[in-house]
Amino acid sequence: MFQSKFTKVNNSMFATDVVLEKEAPELLPEGITQLKVIDILDLGDVTGMFGTKRKLVVVLESQEPSKKKPGENICIRATMTASLNDKSNFAQFCKSLGFDSNAVKFPVGQLKNVAFQANVITNTAKNGLKYSNLDLDGILRNTIVVPEGNVPVETI
Repeated sequence: MFQSKFTKVNNSMFATDVVLEKEAPELLPEGITQLKVIDILDLGDVTGMFGTKRKLVVVLESQEPSKKKPGENICIRATMTASLNDKSNFAQFCKSLGFDSNAVKFPVGQLKNVAFQANVITNTAKNGLKYSNLDLDGILRNTIVVPEGNVPVETI
């Protein structure tokens, strides 16, 4: 092996034969879980099988404590196309929370801290890892709590 010019002696990953592994995400128990929208990340334009589309990541925090990050709760992330088209999963998500996804302009900030109960399911990805996913049809409308000031266009 050889010494890396970028690190101190013996810190080169080449020298230590380090093997990196994909980290398995923490899973939420399947079933009805309390979730809250804590962030929406804009990934920008992403090229995929169906062309280039703008993508968002909706970050949902559970009330389940994280074992990997003490003091924090487990979060699940839902990647969605940034579209208000009826068939888009983002529009379906907004509509299931009682927001008007037919609006010409949708202020994404109104989703901040919206809490709700939803069905969480576990899926196995092609890489073999298991992930907790939100069942868009499993959002319980009678449990939605919209913080004051984040008033949806449609009444809940």
